[in-house]
Amino acid sequence: MAAAHALVTKFYEELWNKWKLELVDEIVSPDIRFRGSIGAEARGRDEFREYVARIRAAFPDFHNQVDGLIAEGDRAAARLSYTGTHRGELFGITATGARVTYTGFAWFSLRDGLIAEAFVLGDRETLKQQLLDARAAATSPLEIAVAASGSESPVGVVVSGPRARLPERTTLDGRHVTVVPLDPVAHGDSLYAGSCGPGTDRLWLYLFEGPFLHRPAFDAHLRNKAGTDDPLCFAIVEKSTNVAVGYACYMRMKPADRVIEVGSILFTPRLQRSAAGTEAMYLMAKHVFEDLGYRRYEWKCNALNTPSRRAAVRLGFTFEGIFRQHMIIKGRNRDTAWYSMLDSEWPARKEAFERWLDPANFDADGRQRRSLAECRGDVRSG
Repeated sequence: MAAAHALVTKFYEELWNKWKLELVDEIVSPDIRFRGSIGAEARGRDEFREYVARIRAAFPDFHNQVDGLIAEGDRAAARLSYTGTHRGELFGITATGARVTYTGFAWFSLRDGLIAEAFVLGDRETLKQQLLDARAAATSPLEIAVAASGSESPVGVVVSGPRARLPERTTLDGRHVTVVPLDPVAHGDSLYAGSCGPGTDRLWLYLFEGPFLHRPAFDAHLRNKAGTDDPLCFAIVEKSTNVAVGYACYMRMKPADRVIEVGSILFTPRLQRSAAGTEAMYLMAKHVFEDLGYRRYEWKCNALNTPSRRAAVRLGFTFEGIFRQHMIIKGRNRDTAWYSMLDSEWPARKEAFERWLDPANFDADGRQRRSLAECRGDVRSG
């Protein structure tokens, strides 16, 4: 009992509250299974360190207050209060400077004198709402500005209505595909088979991660994808085979501004240039505009990624420009091309998608009769 109590106390008071990451090797098992208070999961010491770094980047003064701790044998449980000042991005919400407080419970299992498992159930919704409220207060629009001459300065139109909703882990059902929350266990085999191995490196060329030479690294990647709320990752499952053939994520969510991005898109060769792939993008856009209430849907990619740029235009996104020297990805410069689709444009885009996806638009061999661009032209002319 004393050992478990002392170890968990040291975990919070020294490792977390004083950011003593050198203690990871001393008190944390090499194969630790950890779920943090914001819902993300980590396996192994390296992933745990990355989680701590992520929290520290968002809340440099993050503090864990242990309000209660009980221990028996090789198990312990703690009741916690968390406080911190929001100085970095979290849940897609950039720094607001807000002071936040939320609570949680943690359960620990020890093995060989080290923390082997830690499951933390934090009140993420309270934390998110505090950040969203702080963002809304910091971005209230200017109503009217009067120049010295007495004329009104140009300002944007008034935007009314409620804030958009954050996406949840839901299912989007289509004719060719089902878009479902990414499940590393259920989808791991088919995604690995379709995206890893000889000749697949190019699939990962412009993505933030990969390629993966070994299955354990790929599995860790999928666990990380599935364990976050922003990005929120969905698998694209082919209905005829019930096989996962790709994934895509909602990300950089700003409900107060009603802006959201689709990104981190992986299409295996089976999904590329298919009606299934187009339908998946249609389902995700429809959900954003019609169910969640966003007014701007973004697509961003490496400016050198010609296939992605073509796909954005084909799907009905509008090119907005290049952010020069925007990122450093895998040690290389990335200029980022920005595209968007607006809620005012969605009704016409939706009609074009549905005309293209109509079974009558395909011949007996599955070849399209009219392109998606032609269907958009039909909508405009009609």
